[in-house]
Amino acid sequence: MRSSTALVITDDESLLMGIRQILTEHNIEINESEEWEGPYLGEENISYFIIDESILETANDIRIPQTSALIGLVRKRSFESARQWMKLGAKEIIIVPDEIEQLNAALQKNTPHLLGQDHDSADDYLAFEGAGKVRAFYSAKGGTGKTLIASMVSQNLQIQCNKSVILIDLNVQFGGVEVVFGIEPQRSYIDLLPVIEELSVSHVHNVAVKEENTGIHVLLSPSNPEQTEMVTDQLITRIIRTCRNYFDEVVLDLPSGFTSITFTALNEATHIYYLLNPDSLSVRSLKHTINQFRRYQIGNRDNLFLIINRKNNKSELSEKNIEHLTDLPIAGSIRADFYGVQPYLNMGKPFYQKKNDKGASKTAQDVKTMVKKSIVKGG
Repeated sequence: MRSSTALVITDDESLLMGIRQILTEHNIEINESEEWEGPYLGEENISYFIIDESILETANDIRIPQTSALIGLVRKRSFESARQWMKLGAKEIIIVPDEIEQLNAALQKNTPHLLGQDHDSADDYLAFEGAGKVRAFYSAKGGTGKTLIASMVSQNLQIQCNKSVILIDLNVQFGGVEVVFGIEPQRSYIDLLPVIEELSVSHVHNVAVKEENTGIHVLLSPSNPEQTEMVTDQLITRIIRTCRNYFDEVVLDLPSGFTSITFTALNEATHIYYLLNPDSLSVRSLKHTINQFRRYQIGNRDNLFLIINRKNNKSELSEKNIEHLTDLPIAGSIRADFYGVQPYLNMGKPFYQKKNDKGASKTAQDVKTMVKKSIVKGG
């Protein structure tokens, strides 16, 4: 007896053959069509709508039951395409034909008895893409200290928690991570473009810098702003997924602008940490960001957390004020300590020298506490 039904809409016969094979292996009954005949709001018996992007050009109104999963098939990864699919409510977007095997994981993650339920899909995501965790540090407002905190978290995970860590600087125009670690930029992930089709961790090792004091691998952004246009969504995706297969922790320092690079990285992240300064201007930026995230279904796996940074006695807002203003869980609250942090930045010295080092500044101490209590224990 068939457990569920899928409607596959495509006029690509070779693609259809591959989908048929996968659906058969999952014991899913297959209905096929070359055009959209929806909106299918009454077709509650269809568990999966698997739709080719070419259908969107002729379909005026794609609507499916809430108990069904919409899976989009696209030929290339792009910000605009993803946005269009997210507006339609797509659960998954699969690049075809290269990543058609990802349909297996999409079917497992969106099984009929789970659709419409609140559940933690982070484990499914990990099993799908690799064992390592991807922790993205983001803020829509500049100057919140996300580069510093991402670097400190990386050092903690490597030194205090015995994790293998790679820190990737995705601030493609101006960077910043190299200053924290006292690294002279020589190579960047732009150098991986010629091997993007066969990218492996050995290629990443050839380009990344291994910071000698901590053992962290650092993958720098291009130092030449003219190379920004060469950084593609495909490159970012390949790098992150390759690193996940080798490193325990992949830490992403993201730019403040909501660009296609930011969008791609956030969608690859297993954990997203939004850096918030305790003031009304930062909270306003956060609220705009949350609206954007919800529109594009970012952070919808209960994987979005707040980090309150640069807290001091004169802060405009307290942690309790922020808890009332947002329903996001707070991963940590970090004190400002300019005079304690700045000497380490000036000399490019690590904030932690060895295991169990509590850190010489208030900021470093609070980050260590956050990593131990929230980041590691929280998954």
